[in-house]
Amino acid sequence: MAIGSSKGLAGDASLQTSRLIGYLVLAVFLMALDHRAQYLSRFHGIVDEFVQPVYLLIDLPLDWASRAERWFEDTEKLIEDNNRLTEQLNRQQAELQLLESLQQENTDLRALLGLSKARRLDAVTARVRRVDLNPFSHRLVIDRGRVDGIQTSQAVVDRDGLIGQIDQVSATSSQVILITDPDHALPVRVARTGLVTLAYGGGLKTDLSLPDLPMNVDLVSGDALITSGLGGVFPAGLPVATVTAINRPEGESFAVAEATPQGAHDRARFVLVLTPALSETPAGESPAPDRGAPASEREPADG
Repeated sequence: MAIGSSKGLAGDASLQTSRLIGYLVLAVFLMALDHRAQYLSRFHGIVDEFVQPVYLLIDLPLDWASRAERWFEDTEKLIEDNNRLTEQLNRQQAELQLLESLQQENTDLRALLGLSKARRLDAVTARVRRVDLNPFSHRLVIDRGRVDGIQTSQAVVDRDGLIGQIDQVSATSSQVILITDPDHALPVRVARTGLVTLAYGGGLKTDLSLPDLPMNVDLVSGDALITSGLGGVFPAGLPVATVTAINRPEGESFAVAEATPQGAHDRARFVLVLTPALSETPAGESPAPDRGAPASEREPADG
């Protein structure tokens, strides 16, 4: 029994050795064959083509998450940059508006100074504090008063022409009644013809009315109205208004004209208050009617 078992074991070992040698020979053969024909590389390529979509599917959520994170970071940065640029733009716009305002004030002051020099007017420069324009009262408040030598009835002009006169005076401020106020009237002269008449404040329409004109008056749209100097309140020759319309109603005794003021009373920032020396009544001329008198009591100017 022992001898037979030994033979059997020897036979099994020999068989296993033969198999191992066969496997080695086959492996060497396959390696040589693959080296010459590259079968294994082709197999790897085919396997990679099938496996690549699986890799992509596995990486896709991670890629989306990474992109979403970058998008949120970029969006947050863009929002911060936009807020910063908006704040900077608003600040620059405010500074620009302030600069434009200062430039406009400088222009207005230079214009008033040029007007004063050109006409040799003795005047006080004043800043407009408040403008009050309602249907029944057209007035503004300036920052000059009694301490600055301001007195009632002094004429007030801007860079373009006459706008009103001092109505009330306090220590440091004054109220100006505008020529468009319904309670105001002033004698004017038509620059082209020399005709003298009265211009009344239009009130609601913020213009001037000339209701006391003869029916055959020589007046056309575009005629310039200037102060006549009558009454001594306003120096002669100051621009007042431009005629815009003339109405000659049938059956009426007088023609009516409308005029638009030259001065920008509703937009003026600075004005000139003319001194009393310029408000003296010229020799040989009668004073103008009281501006506060009712329209029924005002006499029409001669044609």
